[in-house]
Amino acid sequence: MESKGVQILGIWGMSGIGKTAIARVAFEKFSSRYEGSYFLDNVREESQKHGLKSLREKLISKLQEEKSTFICRKLIRRRKVFVVLDDVGSSEQLQHLVTDGIHWGPGSRFIVTSKDKQVLTAGGVHSIHEVKELGPKESLKLFSLNAFKKSHPKKGYEELSKRAIGYAKGLPLALRVVGSSLCSGDRGTWESTLRKLERYPHPQIQDVLKTSYDGLDDVLRDDF
Repeated sequence: MESKGVQILGIWGMSGIGKTAIARVAFEKFSSRYEGSYFLDNVREESQKHGLKSLREKLISKLQEEKSTFICRKLIRRRKVFVVLDDVGSSEQLQHLVTDGIHWGPGSRFIVTSKDKQVLTAGGVHSIHEVKELGPKESLKLFSLNAFKKSHPKKGYEELSKRAIGYAKGLPLALRVVGSSLCSGDRGTWESTLRKLERYPHPQIQDVLKTSYDGLDDVLRDDF
């Protein structure tokens, strides 16, 4: 935070692991310290829909709150900004939005989230934070907050809760989805739902994991 240079931090991990949530917390905590700030959602999807040039003009305009991008490019050099680029899919997207042809003000900060570590490395980030799966204690707490609205399982549901977090395997999205689906259910409902989940993945979780899978090369798909 003390450096006067422009710094880019990458947040890397699979879909549903919590990259966006971490970036959102950082943005809410620190953005008020900067002269301009913006959280750019779904960079991968938005760039495919509207093109990178349009996305960059939008970013600069939002940071300056000016309609004229010519004015923006001149003023941006003097402004200390904080930007989050969420779900960047290629190093070209990162470079076009941050490093190519824009002189950001001293002390500016960028957080870039991506499912692909190579995107961050090739894009020129200064450091990378890997988001890993939650451990057993953190998993049980997050699951319980969604299933019981408190930080620990209800009496009599301890073993069922352990089965549920075993299914989720430390993935925050899975813990939230499964916990919410079991909330207010009786033991019979829990047993039935868990048996079903162990055979057939929840559609919402499956969709998110498929997004991660589709973005991998053949070798990494085997690892996945």
